[in-house]
Amino acid sequence: MNNYQLKNDEAILFVGQVIVKEFKSEVKFTLTSKNMIFEKKKGIFKRKTKVVDVIPLTDVKVYKEDVQVKQNKANVLIQTIGKNINLSCSNISEAKNIAEEIINIKTNSNKFDRNSKKVTKIVKNVGNVVKGVGEVVVAVAAIAGPAYKIFRKRNK
Repeated sequence: MNNYQLKNDEAILFVGQVIVKEFKSEVKFTLTSKNMIFEKKKGIFKRKTKVVDVIPLTDVKVYKEDVQVKQNKANVLIQTIGKNINLSCSNISEAKNIAEEIINIKTNSNKFDRNSKKVTKIVKNVGNVVKGVGEVVVAVAAIAGPAYKIFRKRNK
């Protein structure tokens, strides 16, 4: 990173080559704990690396607690306040790592924590449904029991 200076509280999480449609070529992508940095080599004879864009991770959109970062095979779509960024990585694991790191930073949690929250929510919902079904069964039994006795008395 020739032109970009890391801040004291910033750490590098990923560095790699990606293709970004917006820049129409392969760029060096650096993901830090605070920013996404895009660098491109310029010049014909003296190939110097220049910072093309720096996007703060605070600009990544969140909708209903869902970070707007989607990974599809070796592609990652990142929706930010200013624009949508489509990264094409060299392999699926690279794309998955980028997407997970951004989501981890935005949610301030890891994949295990998020999945355990989802499972807990599902278990609570299933418990409520079972509780509701139990209440219906009790209500039906409360109505059907006396009705059965009345019906039985009439048929004797």
